[in-house]
Amino acid sequence: MELFNVSPGIAVVGGIVTGLVVLFIYNKVTGE
Repeated sequence: MELFNVSPGIAVVGGIVTGLVVLFIYNKVTGE
């Protein structure tokens, strides 16, 4: 897939941002 033909840096940053968003949503849902 050409979608993954990005630089490793962008892939790492994207993964970190995704992880932070998931953690934020998880804390919002379970932190009531």
